[in-house]
Amino acid sequence: MVIGDLYSGSKPASDEPLSSASSRDPVLVAKQLVTSYWGRYVAVLRPSDLSGPSVLRDPSGAVEALIWRSGNVTVVASTLPDFLLAALPPKLSLDREQIASWLESPAAIAGSSGLAGIHALAPGSLSQPGQADTQVWRPVDWINTPPPPNDELPTMVEGAVDKVVRALSSDRRGILVEVSGGLDSSIVAAALAAARHANVVQWLNYRAASGEGDERVFARNLADALAFELAEAEKPDYVLTERKLADISRGVRPGLSGLDCERDVDIGMRAQLAGADTIFTGQGGDMVFFQSPSPLVAADLFHLRGLRGLVDPSLVNTARWLRKSVWSLAMLAWSERRGRRLPATGRPSFLADRTSFDGAAHPWLVGLEEVPPAKRLQVCSLVEKLTLYGENRRSLVADVIHPLLAQPIMELCLRTPTPVLTSGGRDRGLARQAFSHRLPDAIAGRRTKGSLGGYYARTVAGSLAFLRPFLLEGRLAQMNMINVARLEALLTREQLIIRGDYPSILFTALVESWVREWESRISSLHGRS
Repeated sequence: MVIGDLYSGSKPASDEPLSSASSRDPVLVAKQLVTSYWGRYVAVLRPSDLSGPSVLRDPSGAVEALIWRSGNVTVVASTLPDFLLAALPPKLSLDREQIASWLESPAAIAGSSGLAGIHALAPGSLSQPGQADTQVWRPVDWINTPPPPNDELPTMVEGAVDKVVRALSSDRRGILVEVSGGLDSSIVAAALAAARHANVVQWLNYRAASGEGDERVFARNLADALAFELAEAEKPDYVLTERKLADISRGVRPGLSGLDCERDVDIGMRAQLAGADTIFTGQGGDMVFFQSPSPLVAADLFHLRGLRGLVDPSLVNTARWLRKSVWSLAMLAWSERRGRRLPATGRPSFLADRTSFDGAAHPWLVGLEEVPPAKRLQVCSLVEKLTLYGENRRSLVADVIHPLLAQPIMELCLRTPTPVLTSGGRDRGLARQAFSHRLPDAIAGRRTKGSLGGYYARTVAGSLAFLRPFLLEGRLAQMNMINVARLEALLTREQLIIRGDYPSILFTALVESWVREWESRISSLHGRS
């Protein structure tokens, strides 16, 4: 049984292939499913004996898969309503080790949940009764798959995006499309415009009230090129409150994608008013198509070509992109070409001293030792992007879809070497080439993008009166997960200007809120049991 959307090509797939294979080995059935189909689903595979069903979560991670097993009963759910928690053993508790790993690296949110007693299945993973999970889909397997010929890749990328967008936009009552003005959202918008059946009811661009990150000129350029009417909205400055954080702390994982609180609420309201049951974004494209300016791209070139990489035009183009001399880049890249480390997680300075989290808690990060360095960076970043599927306020009123994180697009881009993804010495060079005929030159060729760093820094600075007692006297401090003295010294306007640690502070406040919400909820449930 498949719960969710399953596609073969660009049309919904029948469940018959699974039914006919139900008596076979669950691992073989699961591998057949992820090889022949894609979608946004959880599959419950009927057992051939009395051991209980097996459960598969699709590789995109778009649908949560939470599992309880108690005796002969197996419960699979995507959310945790109180009535379900109260009715089923075992009693919940917080998984402190997992919560600590979240603080070390936000990407760990995409791994196990912070709740002991509930099994959260990883994307592409199969759970069988009494056995360790089997990862039937792994990025490393696609990285090790020979890539298509370079001259065929632009057409293949365009075709994969079109296939995914056509499928995911079919049978929608109404679609609201986020149009940031950047490359990724423009690619998705162009694919939706080409999918004639897609019922788009609003194309929406946001800008900060202060003028930062104002991309209207690019979004309007796209609207003219694709002949749609653009709606424009302003994001007001805001301060954090306990209520705002609590609203995105009730899911099985912290709602990281809802931290832009005012925008999160606003877009949900706009979707409802416009009659949209679906929101499309371009998020995830930055690392699927590879945006990060990193010397590791040149390291991958040497990994592929050895010393011949010194005379490859890609080296010169990458040096220009990174604004480094060819020789300094070559020396750095050559030293990194055989490195087996995962990229540094950027551990916040105010955490309590403990062994740093190395990312191994997520199954996608296992087995990357022989993978070229920039490809390891791509996989680590894709794990971070899985946090986009967390619960937030807009996801409660509309189905939020990130088509660039769909399985067919991830597979094709994982197969493609990073020097090809960044062809021409440009971030997302292959994607630019694939969609240049659909997009205005101002978007396909732009080298900069508006930043909202100052906007979020002002949010933290304006919230200090709330954040100081909330964090310094909070549960994370009481559990010795943060160093109170270090954090207290950081929570001043002056230090925020000097250090710029506002992303870590925002995230830590969200984890603090999540811990408080779930401790209260668990206490209430236990009190009624």
